[in-house]
Amino acid sequence: MQRIRPFQDKELSVVDVSPDAQGLELALQRTTPFDLEAEPGWRVTVYRIDEQEHVLSVVTHQIAADGWSLDLVRRELAVFYSAALDGQDPLAQVDSLPIQYRDYSAWQRQPSQMRLQRRQLDYWTGQLGTSRPAEFPCDHPRPETLSGETAALETRIDGRLHDELQRFCRERQVTLFVVLLAAFRGAHCRLTGATDATVGTASANRDRWETRELVGPLVNVQCLRIKVENESFDELVRQVQATTITSFANQHVPFERVVSELQADRDRSRHPLVQTLFAVHARSSLESFALEGVETEQIALPVTSRFDIEFHLYQEEEAVRGSLIFSTDLYASETIGNVLSVFRAVLERGLADPTLQLLYP
Repeated sequence: MQRIRPFQDKELSVVDVSPDAQGLELALQRTTPFDLEAEPGWRVTVYRIDEQEHVLSVVTHQIAADGWSLDLVRRELAVFYSAALDGQDPLAQVDSLPIQYRDYSAWQRQPSQMRLQRRQLDYWTGQLGTSRPAEFPCDHPRPETLSGETAALETRIDGRLHDELQRFCRERQVTLFVVLLAAFRGAHCRLTGATDATVGTASANRDRWETRELVGPLVNVQCLRIKVENESFDELVRQVQATTITSFANQHVPFERVVSELQADRDRSRHPLVQTLFAVHARSSLESFALEGVETEQIALPVTSRFDIEFHLYQEEEAVRGSLIFSTDLYASETIGNVLSVFRAVLERGLADPTLQLLYP
């Protein structure tokens, strides 16, 4: 049984560290396991390099927060910092939350929600019972357990191609997510021959207004089963749109319940149900994190992942910036570079003539 401890003040840890040891200290913070029976799911430390330079390290366990939550924390931290400088009460600068995470958790377990989840679970078992995850051929033998170590290759959709992408979305009234996922799945099919495969994506799962400002692990993994026949890019986009709409209409059942229903015997070397994650984000704001009177910059740190591949695309004013993160246990950079090249080729050809067959010779 879970027990909620009473609120306790926690003194901020400030540690003096030399510039040479900074990287090692940050790595240690990131890799030290949480003891959730004895500590909260947050670990916050300020490293003092000298009197003028400090590093703020915030490490969170997935049980405590998701990406949306971290953006809320970043925003509110800036508000609280400004209030403290002015001698004001930081908590008076933000509205009280309508609910706490425990209220959300209790709401999920109400009979009406359990019945809804049961109906949605029936949809997922029917949709995914015979599905196969989208995978790319590996360069190295798959280990029993992935180390989580990754590398990343970058891509950018700008200039004329970006203009054509925006026009295509406007004319067909579809989102960037739908069109870019269609191109990615088309590229996957061309490289692997897999005409029926499932790609994962992340759902913020915050359609209720009460959850918009709530810090907690609300994110849910959605499985999008996409079949690629010898069809046009237009037809594939329409199929992806329909699949996305239906999938997100059934987003309230937790991913863990779907996994428990479909994969009693899990392969520990693979993420359950999906090995490839695809996501399109609004313009990233983390780089613009600012505290009043302080010059800030983000420190690039190694990314770890439970997936074989994660393809993240970020919307900018006049471009889409992409980062394809891949497990170095499985893939070489050359293989992933080829994935990006084929993705771009499928997108360019699909936008140039959406009526042409996707699986052209």
